[in-house]
Amino acid sequence: LYREAYDRHIILVSPTTLLATLRTVENIWRYEKQNKNAERIAKEAGALHDQFVLLLESLDAIGNSLNKTQEAYSKARDRLQTGRGNLVKRVDDIRRLGAKTKKTIAGHLLEDAGAEIESEELLLDVDQPDDVSGR
Repeated sequence: LYREAYDRHIILVSPTTLLATLRTVENIWRYEKQNKNAERIAKEAGALHDQFVLLLESLDAIGNSLNKTQEAYSKARDRLQTGRGNLVKRVDDIRRLGAKTKKTIAGHLLEDAGAEIESEELLLDVDQPDDVSGR
């Protein structure tokens, strides 16, 4: 009888072995559930890792773009303020020649551009806050 039950994947129990058998089955199911959870955790960890790598790649691309933007800004700023024919100096020269203007270029920008600053402009620059920075 036991052999026939075993061949059909049936376990025969008696009142004395019922509780122990039920606990064994419960443990087997718990281990099975833990294994499934471990597999799911491993799968989720792999997906999390892949997303993390994508985020790092995106941050790298953003960093590269920011560097290129900074380089382009510096190049444009240099064209504006450096060299003999820089725009800040040339525009200030137009004002000095008598063009009527309502605003003045901030003193620190003129200094950076190498423009000559008249003493009265220095006094004005000290008295007024630098709210016209040209930026």
